[in-house]
Amino acid sequence: MKALVLCDGYGKKQSVNDGSSNALTVLTEGFTVVDKLLLDLATVGLREAMLLTTVSSRQLQETLGNEYKGVKLKIGRAHV
Repeated sequence: MKALVLCDGYGKKQSVNDGSSNALTVLTEGFTVVDKLLLDLATVGLREAMLLTTVSSRQLQETLGNEYKGVKLKIGRAHV
């Protein structure tokens, strides 16, 4: 089974984000929104996820790498 995760937008209106990707909003020290989502997906046995974004593909790639908790990641830029 595969997952498609839409990770879009910058936190320009919220001070908690300091202008970084909404997916990288910190929930607790060292744990972001996308970390929580990927951990949940790994827990139910998912092994591959495609993360699509229009604004932060490079930032997500640098932060997450190619795998997270056994889930292979493909990070791509959606063109709209």
